[in-house]
Amino acid sequence: MERLLNAVMHAALRTIFVPLLSLLIVAPVMLIVIGPGGISLGNAMSGGIFWLLTNMGALAVVLVVGTLSLMIITGMHYVLVPIMINNISRLGFDPVKILFFVANFGQAGAAFGVFLRSRNNKLKSLALSTSFSALMWVSEPEMYGINIRFKRPFAAALLGGA
Repeated sequence: MERLLNAVMHAALRTIFVPLLSLLIVAPVMLIVIGPGGISLGNAMSGGIFWLLTNMGALAVVLVVGTLSLMIITGMHYVLVPIMINNISRLGFDPVKILFFVANFGQAGAAFGVFLRSRNNKLKSLALSTSFSALMWVSEPEMYGINIRFKRPFAAALLGGA
């Protein structure tokens, strides 16, 4: 949208009106189309995950943990948080939270493997610190900083988690 408005708008007016018009055009589209679509997709994914866990047993755990890091990359893992909180308040435990830990351990192991194999001191430092943060429930730094960047560690993390 910004490129289109920059092409149409006079240079003297771009600074003020391009951001304003971009926001006025894109915000309703996001609220009317993208938002409900994301909610529907999230509900379908969480329903599918819980159906798998209920009906497929150990195979479901392998499938869910193996793909959970892909959900974390897109932010779609947040659709599971209200369900996990409800399970904890209703049942006293949650069967999904442990899957997050297993996926994080896979990511941490892959980042630690990069630490062990790398010869670059800066990369070693980043890999070591982010592998420890992944063990503490924060997997995004090593996913974006190490594993996705080098591709093979990310694939190894998916397989290791599964």
